[in-house]
Amino acid sequence: MFPPFDKGFTNATYNAEVTNFNGHIIPASFTFTRFGVHQTGRNQRELGTLVEVTGKLTRLMSLKNAERLQPAFTGVIQVIDTRLKDARPPVKDVIYSVTNGAWPSLDELKQGSALR
Repeated sequence: MFPPFDKGFTNATYNAEVTNFNGHIIPASFTFTRFGVHQTGRNQRELGTLVEVTGKLTRLMSLKNAERLQPAFTGVIQVIDTRLKDARPPVKDVIYSVTNGAWPSLDELKQGSALR
């Protein structure tokens, strides 16, 4: 392996402090850092920070309908849903497809209708 990759390489990191708001775990603050290769001008390469984005929660509001927190989109995506991890017995992951933003409710997920 050639320098600087012989010392290991991480593409990005995401660190967050979270808070519980009405049963939802959300980031209170975060830092997203993306790493990459810089040309040093001496015909050498160095690994370094390309982008660092930070954010901090400043205000929370209750929504009448939590479904509005779900992203809208067209097409099909594959989902790994962890909402049942605290169920009895716990369910580690439920994997399914979502089409055109039609997300299953928690009750539908519990009943297994999202898997049909």
